[in-house]
Amino acid sequence: MLVDQVHHLDELTADADLRRLTAETPLADQAWREARTDSDRHTASLEETRRRIADLLEERDALLDRLLELSTATGRG
Repeated sequence: MLVDQVHHLDELTADADLRRLTAETPLADQAWREARTDSDRHTASLEETRRRIADLLEERDALLDRLLELSTATGRG
């Protein structure tokens, strides 16, 4: 699940940040930047997925409302 992936990548990023701070090497800094990039990308994907779900739920509700209106107007409701 995407939420679990984001959580895992956040943990990896935190670990990489700790190594970066303690090692103070270019390699550790690069590893942290890569971890941060992956985490940010997955977080953005999760946020977009949540927005899309909200949009779809809103659209579904509007369609159900419309169906109810049509059903009521034709005497089937």
